Amino acid sequence: MFSMFSRPTEHIFDHTFQMSAALASGDAAHSDSILTLRLRRFVFAVVSLPLCAFISCVIISLWKDFEEVNRTHCKVYNFLPSISSSIGNNSPQTYIWRLGVAFHLTPRIILAFSYYGWYRKLDHNRWRYDSSYRRLCKCSLVFHIAEIACLAGLTFVSSSENFSKYGYGKVS
Repeated sequence: MFSMFSRPTEHIFDHTFQMSAALASGDAAHSDSILTLRLRRFVFAVVSLPLCAFISCVIISLWKDFEEVNRTHCKVYNFLPSISSSIGNNSPQTYIWRLGVAFHLTPRIILAFSYYGWYRKLDHNRWRYDSSYRRLCKCSLVFHIAEIACLAGLTFVSSSENFSKYGYGKVS
């Protein structure tokens, strides 16, 4: 379980995630950190996962399936494959892309709830007395989670296998 210890006056990227034995065991008196991670580095690593997966998919497509991924229905010569042909139908590119996005999604869910907690701490009096501020924070969380769910749907549901369910992911 991750916990964010912070002061509300700082920017959210200056915070750290700390995983401690106390959080894992429920013992609040014992707080030795097992893992401490700067949020800025954590976010950079999370954002880099899909990019690295995409670059590796393009390289593998060029090396392994050059003719197939560059073929078009109008017989135009391509130097580089399109995004969908790089990550779409060829193995192992499809699995590399899905793995990169899968490892990207869980930290994004953690960050969505961290942002929600940060907004609550940012202006505690406003949170307590202003219902429109609370609704706006909750709405932000819902939209953030909806975006993550649509990304998961577009990634894990193939358009060639199940187009009707794939279309729901395009709502975002």
